[in-house]
Amino acid sequence: MSFEDVIAEVQSFGEGERRRLMAMLVALQDKKDSSHAERLAAKIDDQVSKKWITLDDAEQKLGL
Repeated sequence: MSFEDVIAEVQSFGEGERRRLMAMLVALQDKKDSSHAERLAAKIDDQVSKKWITLDDAEQKLGL
């Protein structure tokens, strides 16, 4: 299966399937790079609102 095939398949996923896929990809990255979870947690915990983006902006940047 080519990467383009994977992209086409993912585009057909429902919201729940995409969330599961995103969680799996984050878990894979955490397994590969132990500092990834720490960096991600720091970003989530950041209370400086000028660094925040809206959910709509995030979805647009991610192409969702």
